[in-house]
Amino acid sequence: MNRTLSALAFLALLLAGLAPTASAQADTAVECTDDENERRIHYSLYYESYKAGDYEAALPELLWILECAPGFGGPTPDDRNIRRGIEVYDSLAVRAEDPAQQQEFIGKALALFEEGPSMLQDDGVEVSEYDYVLRQGRFIQSRNEMLSDQQGQVYDLYLRAFELQPDSLGDYFINFIAGERTRRAVQADTPEEKAATRDYLTGTLMPKADDPAYIQGLMDSLITTPREQYAFLKEKFLADPTALGEEDVKTLFSLNQNPELKDDALQAQLIDVLVEMDPTPSLLRTLARGATDDGDFDEAQRLYERALELAEDPTEQRDIYYNIAVMKQQQGQLATASNFARKALEIDSNHGPSLYILGSAIASSVRGGDVPSRAAYWCAVDYFNRAASDPQVSSAARNAAGTYSRAAPSQEEYFFLGWKPGQSVSASYGWGSCSTTVR
Repeated sequence: MNRTLSALAFLALLLAGLAPTASAQADTAVECTDDENERRIHYSLYYESYKAGDYEAALPELLWILECAPGFGGPTPDDRNIRRGIEVYDSLAVRAEDPAQQQEFIGKALALFEEGPSMLQDDGVEVSEYDYVLRQGRFIQSRNEMLSDQQGQVYDLYLRAFELQPDSLGDYFINFIAGERTRRAVQADTPEEKAATRDYLTGTLMPKADDPAYIQGLMDSLITTPREQYAFLKEKFLADPTALGEEDVKTLFSLNQNPELKDDALQAQLIDVLVEMDPTPSLLRTLARGATDDGDFDEAQRLYERALELAEDPTEQRDIYYNIAVMKQQQGQLATASNFARKALEIDSNHGPSLYILGSAIASSVRGGDVPSRAAYWCAVDYFNRAASDPQVSSAARNAAGTYSRAAPSQEEYFFLGWKPGQSVSASYGWGSCSTTVR
């Protein structure tokens, strides 16, 4: 079997100083054969020189083997000749003094990485693409001085290896992919690329890493400006409400609270999605307070009622009742506000904020300037004094107690009613009555 000397083989011979003379080049041919003995002779000749480290002498016979029987040499065909060819070219490149010749040799080594698998497959040898891709990446990465202009390929090769066998790649290579992907996203500096990179790192790479700490540490560099992040997440959500994960939906909801960005229609959609995703009492309270701030009291009431249905912790229940009391107070429904504050106090009788609401509701409901009506201010002061022991409202409660104590009847005013300090009296206000003590 005759084969014309391949361009790869001829160039290698030329670089090694072993090519035929110019006058004989056209007639030069590689005489391939299926004869086992002849193959073994070519193999033995190159292998003896290869073992001795005489790569220049080994190269002509090695090129014959690569051209005619790349899988020959072991008990079963394998890729040993391709691997040795890469080693020979790499060593010749290191030894070369001429930079141009050095680049030619290292280029031939890379060519074997590229062409070797198909050469072996043609010779009936099964080849792992994963192994060759990974080894080529490591080869380029470890020869930065000679292959400085090809370092960008390392990421592509490691990424290809990961895609071929995602469960086989070690943390070093996974972290390299993560680091380079992050670097490119930061360089692009767009919310789309940063968000996509965050998704890739957390959704694809971290689950495959034995220790995801390095990848987690990259996240801070992928933070974009709030406005850019808002625009990106909003566009993605409006295109497909199911496209965002729970954390991104919560982030979008939080960003949408900014008065400069807020979209009321988007707010309503986000609430529905969040309630469906994570209907915890805490979340529902947060959403209800937001609806209250927006003046959507019906929606807030619906969310608070849903929170009460789910709340099992007494403290959570107390806080929900209190939140409803605050909302009702904002609506001017003082009687209803007081009822919900009392529900909170049934759970925690010393809850200062609820006591403060009761005092405020009573004080705001006093009607008329006569002594019996103004006696209700003492009822309000009673609640404010109790609330003052709670650090959450102590300052406001003490101030309110002082204000309404001055508004209550003086001794001169109630003297003609026959009241005396310390006496228990009943006082009425707008929607109820209370018992208090004359001051």
